[in-house]
Amino acid sequence: MKIILIIVLIQIFHLSVSNLTTKTFTETYKCSSYFPVFIFTQLSCFIVYVPLLLRIANDVEENPGPTVYDVVDPAKTICADFSQGDARKFRQNAGKQCVAMSLTAIVHNHINNVVTWDSSFLNEILCAGNNFYTCISNPVNKSFLLLSDVPEMVSVSDKIYDLKFSDPYAGDLFTTTIDLPYYSLEEAFNNLFSDMQLNYQYCLLTIGCNTVSIFKASEGNFKIFDPHSRDLYGIPHPFGKCVLVSVEGVSNLVIYFQNTVPPGVTPFEVKGVTIQLINSEMTQQGSPTSHLDESINSNECVKQKRSVESENEKTTRLQNARKYKKAKQTGETESEKQTRLERSRLYQKKKRAGETEIEKQTRLENARKYRKRKQLQETAVQKQDASVIKENRGNLTQVEEMLIARALSIMRVYIKPGGQRGYSGHCINLPQNVTELATSLPRYPKDLAVIIVKVKGRDNTFKDVSVRREKVHDALLWLVHNNPHYAELDINEIALNLLPENDIPADLMTVETESEVVLDDGVIPDLGPITDNNSEDTVYNHSTEMSSFLPVGEQQEQEVEAVRNQLCANDPMIWPTTENEPLNTKVS
Repeated sequence: MKIILIIVLIQIFHLSVSNLTTKTFTETYKCSSYFPVFIFTQLSCFIVYVPLLLRIANDVEENPGPTVYDVVDPAKTICADFSQGDARKFRQNAGKQCVAMSLTAIVHNHINNVVTWDSSFLNEILCAGNNFYTCISNPVNKSFLLLSDVPEMVSVSDKIYDLKFSDPYAGDLFTTTIDLPYYSLEEAFNNLFSDMQLNYQYCLLTIGCNTVSIFKASEGNFKIFDPHSRDLYGIPHPFGKCVLVSVEGVSNLVIYFQNTVPPGVTPFEVKGVTIQLINSEMTQQGSPTSHLDESINSNECVKQKRSVESENEKTTRLQNARKYKKAKQTGETESEKQTRLERSRLYQKKKRAGETEIEKQTRLENARKYRKRKQLQETAVQKQDASVIKENRGNLTQVEEMLIARALSIMRVYIKPGGQRGYSGHCINLPQNVTELATSLPRYPKDLAVIIVKVKGRDNTFKDVSVRREKVHDALLWLVHNNPHYAELDINEIALNLLPENDIPADLMTVETESEVVLDDGVIPDLGPITDNNSEDTVYNHSTEMSSFLPVGEQQEQEVEAVRNQLCANDPMIWPTTENEPLNTKVS
């Protein structure tokens, strides 16, 4: 509106003056040669003069107020050597640990006061905060943590600290009025740091999704720990570092945060933090009396606190403690693990050195009961597993076992008269490559290394080569679910359907002797010499027809000849490849 009005006034002023001047000049010099020069000069002055008037008319002075450059002294800013977003140092955790690092900074103020911090100490805080983030994020399975995910107790430098948080103050960063339940940032800081009842020394401020910690170093002086990438003024910078910025006064603290984030609707939440030392190692330097008093006071505080907690609170506390302990042990290095175990051994040794005889007997008795109970549990599990295995894989015939075996081993055992097993001559053992295991089962019966020799004049019933389809299927299912070596195995439904219900497979390799042989029903097997334990040396087994007995000479010769003829007529059997380096040799 101002611009339009000014243009109209300028045009009215220009037209009246122009008409008067032009008329006078025209009457006087209309025949003169200066007339074109006057017109050009008039137009040029108009073009230059109008923008000048517009610029002066819109030159309204505004006071932007103090900025971050007015409230931060870069000479007092301390920078670390990196920030939380350093992917080379923190890898997959980079850019997610601001809550854990800010809380770690507050805890480390008990180790070194914030006014004494330097760059190296900031580096230690960042590394410790990254480890703390790993311990917390793994149990809760979260990448970005909330304050509700932080355990009530944390351990830093062999000390245990109890953390308490105030009720949150929330609002918009650029709002200056209070509209409950929302607060302005200045009012929230005043309630936390200036209220006589609260009077917090630390707080955690979350703006958007970034969290920083604020320390009340002294009355009116504040330190801001920001683990993000910042410059010396605390302004976001792509090549910045973690910074510790010093600001004077609550009002300047508000100006700092309003100038270091983009303008707009920016929600914030601030919580006061109190921290209390619960326990410390007795090996720290200091007077024994002060340690004893501190330990007594800490124990009394813990007892008093736990005496009023509900059952749910107790359960939650114990669960959080177990999760924290487990997560901490998972992330520790080998040297840290050995240090922890050594301390545990020293603690147990010191504790046992001071126990009475009754306490010693009680401890030993409890240890015996624990070992006995553990053995009973292991035995019960083993018996249960054995019964399950026997139920699912027991009573399988030899061919059924070969059908579901991932690898088939071929052996030749010589049984000497008397039941002893041995070998003679020059023997060499070479390892076989059995990496090519079966990927689908059951096998086809024709692929088994089994030859059935039928003898003329015999009934030729073979109990040990019969196959039951349902039994094979049940055994395979059990192996797939219970044996890790069978977990990724495929069940060949086609081969399974080709198996008989309860009979000898038709495609097993079968040969028949050319003529009848003398039956060996009346032949008494050689049971060997009598020993103290006859069951160990018994060669012949009446429960099966595939027994390890020595057949009569004529029958053995015919069976060997039949097998040789059958093998020569068929393609060579596939045999696993062997390596060149022998396991052992024997010459006799």
